[in-house]
Amino acid sequence: MVNPNSLSALPPSTSPTALQHGSGVTHSVAAEEGCDDPPPIFSPPVGNAAGGVPSHHPDTGPANNGQDSISSSGPYLTTRSEPGYPQITTTESFQVSRVYDYGSPPIGSGGIPSPPAATQSPVYDNTRSGHSSTTAVDTLGGDESTLADGAAPHAATPYALASLYCVDMSSGLTTKEAAERLSRDGPNKLTDAGGITWWSVLVRQVSNSLTLVLVIAMAASYGMFDFIEGSVISAVILLNIVIGFAQDYRAEQTMQSLHSLSAPIATVIRNNGRIEKVKAEEIVAGDIVRVSVGDVVPADLRLFEGMNFETNEALLTGESLPITKTPLLTLSHADYSLGDRTNMAYSSSTVTKGRAIGIAVATGMNSEVGRIAELLRGKKQEGGSFVARTWGKVKRTMKNVLGLVGTPLQVKLSKFALLLFGLAILLAIIVFSANKWKINDEVLIYGICVAVAVIPESLIAVLTITMAVGTKTMAKGHVIVRKMQALEAVGGVTNICSDKTGTLTQGKMIARKALIPGLGDVPSVIDTGNWDLLAEHPFDSTVKCMTVVYKNIHTNTVEAFMKGAGEVVIPNLNISGEEKEAILNRVERLAGEGLRVLCVAQKTLPSDEKSDTDNRAAVESQMNFLGLVGLYDPPRLETFEAVRKCKVAGVKVHMLTGDHIRTATAIAHEVGIISPAMPASQAATMVMTASQFDALSEDEIDNMEALPLVIARCSPTTKVRMVEALHRRGAFCVMTGDGVNDSPALKRADVGIAMGLSGSDVAKDASDLVLTDDNFASIVRAVEEGRRLFDNIQKFIMHLLISNISQVVLLLIGLAFADRNGVSVFPLSPLEILWVNMITSSFLALGLGLEEAQPDIMLRPPHDLRQGVFTWEVIIDKMIYGVTMGTLCLISFVIVVYGHGGGDLGHDCNHAYNDSCGNVFRARATVFAVLSFLLLLTAWEVKHFSRSLFNLDPTRHKGPLSIFHTLWYNQFLFWAVFAGFAITFPVIYIPTFNTVVFKHMAITWEWGVVLGCSAAYLIIVESWKGIKRWRGIGSGVFAGRTDMQLENGLEVVSGVTSGRTSRSGTIVEAEERKN
Repeated sequence: MVNPNSLSALPPSTSPTALQHGSGVTHSVAAEEGCDDPPPIFSPPVGNAAGGVPSHHPDTGPANNGQDSISSSGPYLTTRSEPGYPQITTTESFQVSRVYDYGSPPIGSGGIPSPPAATQSPVYDNTRSGHSSTTAVDTLGGDESTLADGAAPHAATPYALASLYCVDMSSGLTTKEAAERLSRDGPNKLTDAGGITWWSVLVRQVSNSLTLVLVIAMAASYGMFDFIEGSVISAVILLNIVIGFAQDYRAEQTMQSLHSLSAPIATVIRNNGRIEKVKAEEIVAGDIVRVSVGDVVPADLRLFEGMNFETNEALLTGESLPITKTPLLTLSHADYSLGDRTNMAYSSSTVTKGRAIGIAVATGMNSEVGRIAELLRGKKQEGGSFVARTWGKVKRTMKNVLGLVGTPLQVKLSKFALLLFGLAILLAIIVFSANKWKINDEVLIYGICVAVAVIPESLIAVLTITMAVGTKTMAKGHVIVRKMQALEAVGGVTNICSDKTGTLTQGKMIARKALIPGLGDVPSVIDTGNWDLLAEHPFDSTVKCMTVVYKNIHTNTVEAFMKGAGEVVIPNLNISGEEKEAILNRVERLAGEGLRVLCVAQKTLPSDEKSDTDNRAAVESQMNFLGLVGLYDPPRLETFEAVRKCKVAGVKVHMLTGDHIRTATAIAHEVGIISPAMPASQAATMVMTASQFDALSEDEIDNMEALPLVIARCSPTTKVRMVEALHRRGAFCVMTGDGVNDSPALKRADVGIAMGLSGSDVAKDASDLVLTDDNFASIVRAVEEGRRLFDNIQKFIMHLLISNISQVVLLLIGLAFADRNGVSVFPLSPLEILWVNMITSSFLALGLGLEEAQPDIMLRPPHDLRQGVFTWEVIIDKMIYGVTMGTLCLISFVIVVYGHGGGDLGHDCNHAYNDSCGNVFRARATVFAVLSFLLLLTAWEVKHFSRSLFNLDPTRHKGPLSIFHTLWYNQFLFWAVFAGFAITFPVIYIPTFNTVVFKHMAITWEWGVVLGCSAAYLIIVESWKGIKRWRGIGSGVFAGRTDMQLENGLEVVSGVTSGRTSRSGTIVEAEERKN
């Protein structure tokens, strides 16, 4: 991205011969895409080569003479003293020019000095800018001795404010001074009721449906004087709250800390003129702050320098149009309204044009937006009637209690948990009805057991932890998650609309070729004399060019220099039509080589018609052609592989660029976006200009066989239309952007991704994700991580629900097992159910949430986000596995009770052990062991929904021992399963503990039943997976083929798929075409 502060400050003293054909050594920062400025024009030096105050300005007094000795290790905002120019003494009547320019200084140059013993204050000419630019020359005069009023900085001079805040406007604060002020005044942020509070996390743990059911069970146990069971349930409740609180709070802190990585960054001048980047919340009063187009103003600033500076203050004033700022104006009194304080830039407003420097006069809650926030908070607390306020609090509390806050997936799963809670009540009613509503203590406990069995206790906690780990993993992959819903959604994207410069390419502009006619005449135009910047007509996405106007203080001539796209600049040249056509042809040839072509022009303006410098149309007409420069921005080395990976994954990549159509086409071929195997029917529309695309109606766009893969000369409106066209085709798209004008497209896209290095604050605020390295490959890694997260959520949800379904099947059918008194006997005791759900399943579910990405995760089409995690495959699998597990548990119970024990179920065996309960207690221990072992095996089986447990990763590991390698990858899950097997034995065999607490007893030969049920379960599950692979059901479409087969098949057709909806199954379509 071009630093807007450098656009008018680059000295062109370098001989143009450096741009001769074949030179590849001239580098400049790459321009932004579509809506941004091209690389800097070669412009004359301004006053001082560094920018800031011109050398002849009276502020450059004898005290320092611009020769302050400072370190040369970083960029500075400085001035330079020119020999041969008299120092002008500050007097009451002086009228001189101040030039605004922010280029980098030569090493050892000085800074903008605060005036020594100043007696004058600047008074702004207060001339409003035209539509295109603001003059850069402002007059100075007045009284500089006005004392600063801290409450009305707009009525004080910058120099008086600098004195008040003890800061030098050229040097800024030191790091030590800034740290002391930050410690004293606090961070520059608004205090609010948001963020993480320990009590809100605790309330979530206490107020969920599981805890409610457990509390009912605890109360029933105490009510029936079963103090042992009641105490154990109380301990389980406490343990669940403590563990859940610790995990949830840690996860929330992790997500909060990662979110802070995308916090706004401010540019300040500190440490003797060094330009530094700091977090916006570290700005302190007295800081010298630089802001430019796209920035969010970090604090209330009293401006003292600016160029074409405009801000949008709708947040504060309600004014929809940007406000032109007058930095040198000192208002006559303090009673001006907020919108009329044009020498101020207020916190949270956005810079829509130009650049400026100012002194921070208010931060945090002391800023204007902070005062408004305080007032709104007060109104929110005081507004409305008592009943309305109370009802609002009740609603907010109930939403928190029920978990109906958070991301869409969290809310959906909370609603699902509420549905299961309702089902639990229904099942309890079924239990009571089966006993003809003769509810004694045993029937009540049995009904509670069924209710506990149907609720997946750790569902929300595991989801929170999994998402926290996902955000941390993305941060390591240079992707910062700003909105958690994007973390859930990015895995389902079907189309990626990406910028070119800096994202697909390296963002390095190398001058490869140049056309400079009349080379000998150019140096006479660009010399080393002193120049004053009179006006700047900035780059705009609609005009695609930039013009600066300078005055040569030696010759008194006024020169205009213009740069921009060839199709914009060439029509304004003062040459014949044939010559224009020849230049256009040369532009086409250079663009066809993948070069970004800039056209440079110049003309001399009459020095006595200064008013015309503000008239953009007049300045940019009848220009003299200086030459063409072909800039090459090489693709990133990893881009080709990343694009290929997207194609294989069924994700289409679109390039939306501001470059010439032939340049864009050449780069698109180079990175693999455009395939040579493209059919003729699509070739005509695969590459279009924005004007061609925008000229089409919605119906015409929808009737296209495929949307264009490359759109050149793209505008912000074109990006929005592209997003809308993708949505009409049922696609789910990512849009990248970095400029202010990209915000609408970023907001409308399903996932908006802003550039962290070159992106504006406005773009970041509108985005869902931020790339810290501006690399397209990071987007692909984010998609892969999103798919991994989605897969893992499906895995642990399926595991938890399989456990619940099996227990419900077991307990409902178990109503038929009646003892000698006709009372239903528990196949599982209440505490056995709690143990399985709270201890065994929870850690397994957490381990599945940490599962690594499957090797074929980017060889499948995107999942349908509208369907969510509950796909038909998940629903069918969990029903088959759950019913199978519950049936095997019933079979084990029947074998022990009826096969060996003769069907004697004793009496009162639900309450405590007696001599008649041997069969029941041994059967319960067997069922407990079977259920535990099957759940442990299921944790490994659901690692992949269709691949065999013994062949999970055929690409990396083959043979009979491959299972051990693949199970060891996820060590957390491995040890959770191992611990689950190990802990089953003490629970069954510890004397007294087993009979009194769990109501089962030690077993012997029954282990054969346990092993037999485990083997039968593995056979059934593996057989179902084999059927899925054989018949191509769900993920079985891909699991039956090797990764190489899938990849090769997809690459063959990646350039010819219709693209009407990538979600419809690009991979399936590929396989059909092959067959």
